[in-house]
Amino acid sequence: MTVLGAGGGAGVWWLDRGEPKSPTADVPPAVATPEAAFVSAIDVPPGKGPKALWGPLDVVADEGELPLPVRDVVIVQAKTGGLLALSVTNGKERWRARNIDADAGFVSVADRLVVGVDKNGVLNAFVASTGAPVWQTQSGVDDVLAADDTHVYLVTKDNELRAVDAWTLATTWARPMTSPRSQNGPAKAAVGRKRLVIHGRDGHCAALYTETGETDWEIKGQGTDGQAPALGDNNVAYFGGGKLTARRLDRGDFLWEEDAHRTGDWGTPTADGDLVFAINSYHAYRYTTMREVRFPVSDWYEVLDGVGPGTVNPPAVEGATVWLHSPDSSYVQVVHKATHDHLFFIKMKRQGTYQLASAGNRVFVARGGRIGAMPVFGT
Repeated sequence: MTVLGAGGGAGVWWLDRGEPKSPTADVPPAVATPEAAFVSAIDVPPGKGPKALWGPLDVVADEGELPLPVRDVVIVQAKTGGLLALSVTNGKERWRARNIDADAGFVSVADRLVVGVDKNGVLNAFVASTGAPVWQTQSGVDDVLAADDTHVYLVTKDNELRAVDAWTLATTWARPMTSPRSQNGPAKAAVGRKRLVIHGRDGHCAALYTETGETDWEIKGQGTDGQAPALGDNNVAYFGGGKLTARRLDRGDFLWEEDAHRTGDWGTPTADGDLVFAINSYHAYRYTTMREVRFPVSDWYEVLDGVGPGTVNPPAVEGATVWLHSPDSSYVQVVHKATHDHLFFIKMKRQGTYQLASAGNRVFVARGGRIGAMPVFGT
């Protein structure tokens, strides 16, 4: 195993033997996403949900990280520890990475690599579809925040924020983290339009230029419960917390905000084109963000049965459906995206919050250590 130097003084291990070559030379192109067929309301009895595509399988960690769909696999935090990749088409195990600390986060780079940190604080990359190890680099890594097509953005144990090139393994830039470390968990982040948007547990949100790490804009006083920013295709960044806040992504201009009810903060929003979906306790809303309109345009809202503070986990949007957590985490209400007509409920046995993710005309539903995949109605 050859040891080479990397930018920022971190060590790099290339996982090939023999003649030195690029650590990513053998990474295959991203595979095609196998899309599930839409189901029709005609084929499903009123109020009844469609049959699951697969599962539920008793293979995921309780209250772990959200499932991460990556083309033909969905990456989850395994019940026995580490990462587990399941086929999106049938739920069968594709690969495992047992030494990865999934609590520290895991991300996809260009749908070709899955990157996480191992129990020794070393960053590891795997081929997304097969799990083949590609490289190890950096040291003292504490959390993996986000990734785009070129870089992985991480936080070290001494609270330094780094951008690591996933293809050359060089450290492109390093700077102090935007928020202090919190005992309540890591910050959350998302990447879009050459901005790394970070939502710290102190309520401080910042957008950094991905090329340099310099701050473009920032806001304070947002949620402190682990809400992740949501980035829309319409150049808007959304934040949950005491207010549901919309900002222009590439400049930070104020667009609109909506106060939370007394019963709790806004959870993590989900962006879908010009739309954003968010839950505040027992109310779920769909808003449209319109150019030059500095207030939220509420298209519909849904009152959810149940009593409780709700969850910060985001709703899922796929096809013509929106999947909404109940405030007491006892069920998921599925409504039509355009009309918010009630379609069906999902109830999964076990306890705990629901964790939803979607891709390829599927919604992945996890709760209490089990996960399954559901089809959706078409647009």
